[in-house]
Amino acid sequence: MLAVGFAGLISLTWSTAPSRVKQRPKAITGIYHPRISPDIPTDVNVPPGPNDPPDAPIRLFDDYSWRAFIGLLWPVAEGQRGVPDRRKPITDPGPKVFETFKSTWEIYHDNGSPPAPWNEYDQARFNRCRQRPKFGQVDIAALSHFTDDVAQPTSFGQDGPIASVNRSYVRYLAGVNKTEFCAIKSRGLYLRANLPQNGSPLALPSGSINVKSAWIEMSGIPNPSHYYTRWATVYDYCTKHCVRKRLGLIGLHIVQKTPSRPQWIWSTFEQVDDVPFVSSRRRGGFSLHRGSAPMRDSSPNSDEHPPCRPLFTNIDRLRPIDYRTDRTNRAYQAALRRRGSVLQYYRLIMTQWPVSQSDDGNIPVNQAATPAFTFPGLATTTAFNSPIFETFLQKNIQDGCMSCHGGTRGTDFVWTMAIFAHTGRGPAYKLNPPEFTKLRELLATPHHH
Repeated sequence: MLAVGFAGLISLTWSTAPSRVKQRPKAITGIYHPRISPDIPTDVNVPPGPNDPPDAPIRLFDDYSWRAFIGLLWPVAEGQRGVPDRRKPITDPGPKVFETFKSTWEIYHDNGSPPAPWNEYDQARFNRCRQRPKFGQVDIAALSHFTDDVAQPTSFGQDGPIASVNRSYVRYLAGVNKTEFCAIKSRGLYLRANLPQNGSPLALPSGSINVKSAWIEMSGIPNPSHYYTRWATVYDYCTKHCVRKRLGLIGLHIVQKTPSRPQWIWSTFEQVDDVPFVSSRRRGGFSLHRGSAPMRDSSPNSDEHPPCRPLFTNIDRLRPIDYRTDRTNRAYQAALRRRGSVLQYYRLIMTQWPVSQSDDGNIPVNQAATPAFTFPGLATTTAFNSPIFETFLQKNIQDGCMSCHGGTRGTDFVWTMAIFAHTGRGPAYKLNPPEFTKLRELLATPHHH
């Protein structure tokens, strides 16, 4: 039997009390009765229960993912970064909670200086657009094209940018919540000298949240009313200036470190009109797909030198969404539709989490994040990453979210820290190739924690 408690924030817990009589598994309370709330869950605990449905874990974790998504898309309280305004409904216009998280450019400065306090926006000199944002303003124009701009987040110079059907770039923005930011600032983790040395441990506090969002320009996009949109500042690769554009949210990665999951919980959402499943009969009305041309194995656009106007290539989802995840999607979409929220047009692609290897359900902090130790495991036939964030890495589970981030266990699975922490000569990504390779090998050490 499941007990769902709401003491402040949500904690989904599992009771192991045995049943005295043989009975059919009961429905899990709350899973198909979605909670539309600004509260982001703090954890998901799933010890074994003799009378619980075998699909209970995925239902619990997917419910967690949806609640986190809704909490992050809640209207933010004016002047309070990362704090939801509980007086407002989810449909209220204005900036959302996740949009006020600290962006990468605010934390990792090109001169190694400390970031501004949490509730302040950093100086214009650290922003590619050379402007200091006002509260709730979004700038997707970082100093480096490796992240927060147009390059695939997983690329490291390997996969180039992708474009929407209007031949404008898909843009990416990374941010962290107050819990993670305060840990980074107080421990000086924006400097390479303060990152792990020779396999020494680094652990961010539970409650740390990373988000990465993906956006497209909305001109000429089918079904424009199906997108959460906002005005934002972007870098124009043709004019070499920053311009204001109306952007639509097409994807959101949510990663939270919890007390029972030291390897974090990984949730990926997409807008329903982004891409078709490769076997879908529907071929029109998508933002990243048109016509019948097959998807390429790589981007036609250069990562190192993004063209003024990107070439378009069709994007597909190569693996289907798990039917149990789809069931939870339908429940939340219906609840959001009743509220009149545009979030009804978004769906969870997958939740990935570390799986206990012991009878007591505990997960050691040094457990690997490879597919064998995570859900959905090695032999998955369903989606394990995003066609928006990992476009050309959809075929091999070894390229899934957790396995990829396991490559920087020395920075507690956070790539932005590994890439942008200042080395004394500049951000880490500006090291010469042998030095950067050595750094990546060090951060992937199995002695983490």
